[in-house]
Amino acid sequence: MSTPLGIFLRALRLRAGLRQQELAEKVGYDASHVSGVELGRKNPSPEFLERFAESLQLAADEKAGLKRELADSPTSIQLIPDLPTDEYRMYAELGRKLGRLSPGQIATIRAIVRLDEEIRSQPAYRPGRIKRRSKEEAPM
Repeated sequence: MSTPLGIFLRALRLRAGLRQQELAEKVGYDASHVSGVELGRKNPSPEFLERFAESLQLAADEKAGLKRELADSPTSIQLIPDLPTDEYRMYAELGRKLGRLSPGQIATIRAIVRLDEEIRSQPAYRPGRIKRRSKEEAPM
């Protein structure tokens, strides 16, 4: 399996009509390094990504896509110190399941993670102010 970044880089390379060896020569790396990055086995350095973008003359939106895919392709996760105990347990449980999650489980977890964004995007319901009745308006 490859990372989102590896898939994105491969698609850009193929769109440019380059083989891995040809791209490697353009960016100044070995073909095995290019292959490793595309397969998600090697982490690309900022220098590699810069040379890649320059050699393929990527447009601004493609460079933004490159940054987005890099952010979506972490190879390790650093936990924040002093998390609540339940969050540590959640990370541990999820870590034990990685590589064995079904597409349905992945979709459900991603939907749950995005819930806070969805809730914030919804207009807040604020009840109208209740007006006090005067003694004359009170029902008898």
